[in-house]
Amino acid sequence: MLEHREYQRNVANRIACEAGCLKECEYHEGVLIKQCSDPTDAYRVGNSKFTKGEIDDVFDTRKEMTDEIKAAIEEAADECYICVRNFGPS
Repeated sequence: MLEHREYQRNVANRIACEAGCLKECEYHEGVLIKQCSDPTDAYRVGNSKFTKGEIDDVFDTRKEMTDEIKAAIEEAADECYICVRNFGPS
């Protein structure tokens, strides 16, 4: 169960990145940085993928998907914590 939730979060992160709501730190792989707080564009991308059947094995419902996308964006950092620790705030 926990493995499936982690997979859902990874897919939600990819959707949010594709929509421009999150981006990966250019120096630290896997560290996601918030680019916007409005998940509307990510919902649009996710709903398109859901309609095409690209992620129907990941989420049972659209609501489950949008909830996970929203959480991914809300929980993302404003800055890369590794860059901040090593170089100070930007």
